[in-house]
Amino acid sequence: MRSLLEDDLGDVVIRDELELPSDCTPLEGLVALYRNPRLPEGLRFKAMAEAAKYMHARIAVRADVSASFAERLEEVIQRRMAKPQVTNGMKVIEAKPSGVRRL
Repeated sequence: MRSLLEDDLGDVVIRDELELPSDCTPLEGLVALYRNPRLPEGLRFKAMAEAAKYMHARIAVRADVSASFAERLEEVIQRRMAKPQVTNGMKVIEAKPSGVRRL
């Protein structure tokens, strides 16, 4: 918030009551507004509501109804099967289970 004052020479001086740095972000300005106890409560609550939009995550849901779950699952399985197995140059051991021997 700014207030107009006159200095000793009669010139109008603009004073920044919030004393925000010139490179502050809009969010920092809103935070300074709602933390200032000298401002009207309505203005402070409005600043809180606006700042909350940028400080807290929003929950969103997205649904894709173009294909059934089974169709999409089959597509994913086919893509995975088409990719070669990456083993980082190591030999893949294909072991078959054997019966359990007791000692």
